[in-house]
Amino acid sequence: MRLRIESIVGSGIVLVATILIGLDALHYFDLIEHYLPLSVLAWINPEYNLVLLLVGWLLGGAAWAEHRHALRKSHSAAVDAKPPAQIAKYEIRFDYLPASPLGNGWTWAYRNRKASSAPILKAPPAETPGANGLAMVAPYEHAIEHSIPAVERVCDELELAVKYQDDAKLYVLVNVTSRDGSQRESHWLNIQPGDSSPTQDSSYSKEYIVPVAPQLLGDGWMRMRLRLPALVNACSGEKGWIFDSAERIRLRGCIRGHLINV
Repeated sequence: MRLRIESIVGSGIVLVATILIGLDALHYFDLIEHYLPLSVLAWINPEYNLVLLLVGWLLGGAAWAEHRHALRKSHSAAVDAKPPAQIAKYEIRFDYLPASPLGNGWTWAYRNRKASSAPILKAPPAETPGANGLAMVAPYEHAIEHSIPAVERVCDELELAVKYQDDAKLYVLVNVTSRDGSQRESHWLNIQPGDSSPTQDSSYSKEYIVPVAPQLLGDGWMRMRLRLPALVNACSGEKGWIFDSAERIRLRGCIRGHLINV
C-alpha cells in the first residue's frame, strides 16, 4: 500500500512538473502570454519546475526500486520446508503405579463382580518397552476405559505400545459424521493385529473389527500408530461416514499397555 502511494505521488509530481516545464518553454517563445491569466503564468518558474521534477523522479524511482527488490526476493526465496513446531500431545500415563489406575483417569467400563477371580491392575515387569506401563490381568468380563478430554478429541492419531494376552481387546470409540454433516454416530474400533480387511461385528452394528499391521518390538510387544481417519474410512467410508473425533479408549481382558499418546 505504501509502495502504491509513493508511486502515485511521484508520478503525479513528475506529470505536473513536466506540464509546467512545457508551459515555461511556450512562455519563453511568447506563445501563451495572450492566452493564460497572470495567476497561471506566475507558476511557470523554471527553478520551481526543475525542483518538482527532481522530487517526482526521486519518489518514483525509490518506489520502483523497492518494487523490484520485493519482486526479486519473492522469485528467488527458497520454499520453506522446515517442519512445524512439535505440537504438545496429550499423554495417558501410568507413572503413578502402584496406585490404582481407577483413581487416575480410568474407570470400569463393565465388570463381573461374580467372576471367579478378581482383576489385577499393576505395573508390568521390566520387559515393557520403556517405563510407564500397565499390566491388566482380568477375565474377559472386565474392561476399563479412559475418556479423552473434550479439548483433545480433535486428535486424529493414537500411538501406543501394547501386548495382547488372554482375551485381550483394545478399543477406540470414535465419533463419525456423514459427509454433509447432517448425521452423527459413535463407532467402536476393535483394534487387533492382523493383515485382513476390517469387518463389521455381526452382533453389534456399531462395532468394527480392525486388523492393523503394527511394528513388532519382540516378546509379544508391538507399537501402533493408529491414524483414525484412515481406519474409519476403511471401516465405514463406503457408507458415507467420516472421522470426527476420538471419545475414549478401552482395555479388556489380559493386556499390557504402555504410554498412550493422543
